[in-house]
Amino acid sequence: VTSSINGTYVAKTGASVSGTLDAALTVVGAMDATKVVFQNGGNTYIYQDIGAGRDDNDVLIELVGTVDLDLLISALAG
Repeated sequence: VTSSINGTYVAKTGASVSGTLDAALTVVGAMDATKVVFQNGGNTYIYQDIGAGRDDNDVLIELVGTVDLDLLISALAG
C-alpha cells in the first residue's frame, strides 16, 4: 500500500515492507518510484534508487526509531 506521494518521494507502508530488511528492499527496489521512505523492524529508512535496479550505487539511510512518514517526506521536500 502506498500511503502518500509528495514531490518525488513515496511513502511505502504495509506488509510488503515487513520482515527482513533485504526483503523490504527487494519490494522497494522493484517500485516505479526512485525515492521511497518506509519503516521496517522499528526503524525508518530513506531509499533512493540510482541507476537501473537495486545495486551498490543506491542510497539507503537508516533513521533509528519510527518517524511519521508524511512529515519525513515534507522535510525531505523542503
